[in-house]
Amino acid sequence: MPAIWYFFVHQLREAMEELRNRDFWLLCISPILIFIVTVIFNDMGNNTAIPQEQAIGIFLLITATGLVTYFINVRLVLNAARRIRLETSVAAMEQQMEVQAQSYLQLTQSIETSRALRHDLRHHLTAMTSFIEQNDMDGLAAYLAEYRQNLPSENELQVCGNHTVDMLVRYYLQQAKEAGAEVNVKLELPADTGIKDTDLTIVFGNLFENAVHSVIGQSGGRRFIFARCGIENNKLILTVDNSVEEKLYDRKGGGQACGIGQNSVMAVADKYHGTVRFSQEGNIYKASVLLFCELISE
Repeated sequence: MPAIWYFFVHQLREAMEELRNRDFWLLCISPILIFIVTVIFNDMGNNTAIPQEQAIGIFLLITATGLVTYFINVRLVLNAARRIRLETSVAAMEQQMEVQAQSYLQLTQSIETSRALRHDLRHHLTAMTSFIEQNDMDGLAAYLAEYRQNLPSENELQVCGNHTVDMLVRYYLQQAKEAGAEVNVKLELPADTGIKDTDLTIVFGNLFENAVHSVIGQSGGRRFIFARCGIENNKLILTVDNSVEEKLYDRKGGGQACGIGQNSVMAVADKYHGTVRFSQEGNIYKASVLLFCELISE
């Protein structure tokens, strides 16, 4: 009984937390079969032709074999789940580091641009002062118009209130714009959502990365990325629609995000008791995620 109690508390509880409902219930098939075999053997053991000691020995051997086999299966499944979670965490960290490096590069470029502007501003002020001293208002107006056209473009506006998601999404949207894609994104996401930033990175990073890869991989046609996100009734809802080559879609259900990326998003959705949906309508690929905004303890 102590061994069974330890197994239930330290093994099955972890399995229930780590695995999806479907995977966990699949693990229950083995003990059910063991129970059925035990009942059948118990009925056979009542046969007086089999010595009682021998029947008990065989019964204990079958029970011990079944329990050991089930324990090994649980450990193998848990190890696989931990490995997947570790790979997902590492991928999220690498993605964050890449975005932060890009953000640092943009910041450095902005600093250099500001420094050059401050250096040139003195010369512009001297020129404008000269126009004023000569009372040449027309020349001053023309000079200011030309100066305004040569000003560098403003930095991209913030797309949402969450700093991590904002950096990540703007990083991928810049790639989409450089590829000539039409971008229409509206993310109403506050700084504190009740969802860990690492999990948000997995969801937003994979969906927008897949969308960018799709529009870049198009051989022709209209390129676009449309995305909406908001929180309502303690639920985070994210939808990302993008153009895609129809021949790239896997009719068996893999979709453009097939592999670790899609599985990682599904794992986060399971963690927050949410849902994920991937589908395609013509040349439009649709991804949607629903998460409950309650932090799940590790």
